[in-house]
Amino acid sequence: MYRIWLTYCALLSTLALPAQGLLMATAPGDEAKGVAWCGDFDKAFEQAREAGLPLMVFITKNGDKTNEDIARVTMRHPDVVRESRNFVCLVSCPGTHASVDGVCDRFGNLDCAAHASVERRVRGELLQTASVRCPQWIFYASDGKTVLLRHVWTLSSSELRGKMREAHRLSKKGVDPDAKDPLFGAVTKRAMGGHMERRRDALDSLVTMGDKRVVAFMRAATSSRSSRLRRIEAIMAMGESGHERFVASLIDLLGSRDATTRSHAAVALEKIGDAAAATPLFQALKREKKAEVRSNLLRAMLVCSDDEVLREATKLVLKRGTRLDRLSGLWAASQVSPDSALLKMVGKLLKSSSPQVRAAAYLAVGGQKLNDYERGLSKRVHLEKNLAGICCRWALTRLRDEVFAGDELPEDLIRVLLPDNHLRAGDLEARRGRRY
Repeated sequence: MYRIWLTYCALLSTLALPAQGLLMATAPGDEAKGVAWCGDFDKAFEQAREAGLPLMVFITKNGDKTNEDIARVTMRHPDVVRESRNFVCLVSCPGTHASVDGVCDRFGNLDCAAHASVERRVRGELLQTASVRCPQWIFYASDGKTVLLRHVWTLSSSELRGKMREAHRLSKKGVDPDAKDPLFGAVTKRAMGGHMERRRDALDSLVTMGDKRVVAFMRAATSSRSSRLRRIEAIMAMGESGHERFVASLIDLLGSRDATTRSHAAVALEKIGDAAAATPLFQALKREKKAEVRSNLLRAMLVCSDDEVLREATKLVLKRGTRLDRLSGLWAASQVSPDSALLKMVGKLLKSSSPQVRAAAYLAVGGQKLNDYERGLSKRVHLEKNLAGICCRWALTRLRDEVFAGDELPEDLIRVLLPDNHLRAGDLEARRGRRY
């Protein structure tokens, strides 16, 4: 028994060795407590340079279930915490939360004043915008300037771990703009092959290479000379990479004569989340004739655009008048700061003959906490059923600062009504019977 105890202690001492370069080691069992966040913006970048480690900046906010779940569940998953040992980690979040002994209840390892201070620096210096889409992850090389990967919106723990591993791999390859990968030729050959699974695996590998020839290859792969299926596969790989070097190629594809190509390009730009795509997305939205494509363009703008442009885009979509346009526009209206004209549109759609549209309007009212509508919703709540009933009850709890007792949130239910969610989940063939 004594020998077993010594062996156990030796094993624990080995596992408890500090991870290379981190400000705070993560010992066995600490995974449940979350990532070892650095509480000082300047020191994090300084340590990354000195230790040669990449940075992971996690940007989140308060007030909605999605960001709450990401912070409390995904970022505390043991696999994510273990992977975080390879990074210097910053969390950006405004405001304060409950705390125990001065340690933030949501993030742990630092106090609320620290993550609020980081949020101001991230918004003012890294993103240089007053409006930030959350949740969002940005991975920087150790120089603190080169973006390795970026992702906006939700990720599962396994998906986030994959992004972290890829960012760490890219950080070790360096950022030489003239770099050539010795595997480039072999990988591009597989990417042009006839075996679908091998071709897609090759594209996924190709977009992570630092080789300067990759962008030119992907531009050729998405040209009108390629079959639609191969063009879509390449677009999807560029979006999944999260890399800004593909933004210009994807912007060009917004002008494709093929509506499916335009939709996929919009989804890919949404996944990359680069502000450079904001104006091209808006211009494409103005000329788009298909409601499904408009929906994808508007959702991409939710990630890439500031509030002023996004408000105009939202009103533009709502004016189109189709059911899908109204659902998409109200989805955006629940997230963008409204002006008087947008508020008037939302109020009018509360009386829509479509239960789905009314449900989306309730989402906008609750999401923006438009208290002027509380009286009207109180009179209507007993008349609404199913989806509209759930959304109306949820909106009332939001307006009254109460806790919603339902199992399903309107945000998730309305999202299901919008097109191409399977692409946002990384699944090209999820829609049954879809042909390219």
